[in-house]
Amino acid sequence: MTDSLEVARKVFCSLNEQGIASVILHHFDFEDGGDIDFCSNAKSLDDLYRHLHDILKRESWEILQILEHEQSAAYLICAGGDGKTQFLMLDACLDYRIQGHLVLPKADLLRGSRHLDWGGFASEASIELTYRFVKAAAKSKPPAPMMDELAELWATEGDTLKAWLQTRWGIHLRGWSEDEVAKCFCEIRRALVKRQWSPAEIALKVRRVLTPRGLWIEWIGEQPTTIQSELGPAFRKIHRSGCSMFKVFGSDLILTRREQTGLFRRLFLKSIGCWLEASSTEDVMKFLVTRTARYHGWKKHGE
Repeated sequence: MTDSLEVARKVFCSLNEQGIASVILHHFDFEDGGDIDFCSNAKSLDDLYRHLHDILKRESWEILQILEHEQSAAYLICAGGDGKTQFLMLDACLDYRIQGHLVLPKADLLRGSRHLDWGGFASEASIELTYRFVKAAAKSKPPAPMMDELAELWATEGDTLKAWLQTRWGIHLRGWSEDEVAKCFCEIRRALVKRQWSPAEIALKVRRVLTPRGLWIEWIGEQPTTIQSELGPAFRKIHRSGCSMFKVFGSDLILTRREQTGLFRRLFLKSIGCWLEASSTEDVMKFLVTRTARYHGWKKHGE
């Protein structure tokens, strides 16, 4: 069975061979593990999903979940290996947005990419610095560790980042000190405050309600801690009972015993495709693969 590193490389090589330019934004050789951020010039997210589904299927891998977090970006959790014990997380975007704000358009993210030894493409150095800097600010990360990680990029591309911040938001980054970077982070977050929802963002929220990715599991047999530890990557948050059933609309996993779920709750969750009685992680994975295929119409092609 092909391991996750080899599958990741095959995914990006295959996309580019099919004319879908895909540029990895950082961690180009996946040496640090975790998710893989990339930008693609696919016609739409659905078009990208279809290509990824077909490529992964050839490697005996499957897409468990697709969590759309912006109108132009989605987090895909893929699984393979014996018993689907390996995971590959792909954080895909058609452009880089934060809370609906367009931060970096596709043209910028793809421009000047460089070829990697194994066949994929990596973002140009100034784009990598800009992307990672703004992302760290938006996620309220502490400046010091980020500054250490980006020190080499800053040494060569710092002037480009400063000019971009000034042009984009009128923000002055006066130097690479912790105080200056912390101040800049605050100004970026203020610039990204949500003021109004666009039609595309409203449509995304409606899709989330109509096709929820969360799951309420009434577990039997296998201890829930096993399911929780093995399926953590496939959900935003994990709860052990005692929470609102509407958490499933936030792509959360809720683990509970049968006697703790009322009849009305069970019937409602089952009607929206978010309830499962499961005795193993394999049960849950089969359910997620089938549900994702149904959401995206892959069952229509004889699968």
